[in-house]
Amino acid sequence: PGGAGHRGGPGGGPGGPGKDDTKLVAALATGLGIDEAKVKTALADIAAAHEKDHAAKDAARYAAIAKTLGLEAKDVQAAFEAARPAKPTK
Repeated sequence: PGGAGHRGGPGGGPGGPGKDDTKLVAALATGLGIDEAKVKTALADIAAAHEKDHAAKDAARYAAIAKTLGLEAKDVQAAFEAARPAKPTK
């Protein structure tokens, strides 16, 4: 989780890792005339589905590359993860 271009606030919300989405949630709830809890739940559900989809695509990518190279998918995944740039610190 959290690869390049990944967006997810606390619990995987849309604002980015560690972002406070309070204002966004409040604005959406007000604009849509619904409770903030419903907005938070909807955003969390979408984020979770996105993460699951992203993980499945990564697994398929590793498996395809591994098959082409005659390697194990876990070894290809480990190589990708080792080559991935470190996440910036705040």
